[in-house]
Amino acid sequence: MNLPYFVTSSKEESLAISEFLSKRIAQDKQIQFIPEAEGVHGSKALWTNNPSEKEYWLALTAFLEKL
Repeated sequence: MNLPYFVTSSKEESLAISEFLSKRIAQDKQIQFIPEAEGVHGSKALWTNNPSEKEYWLALTAFLEKL
């Protein structure tokens, strides 16, 4: 299946997600975003009180612009 997806997490969770996604060949619009900062889990990543929220928003916005 070639549906677009954007998967992100905290840095700590990223290895497990990478292993899960490694079972498929990623297409152009299938993205795993791993934050430079420690990051957070879930929708809290986009909250304004998250110190790294801009990093998540930039990655998500860039992904959506490709669609």
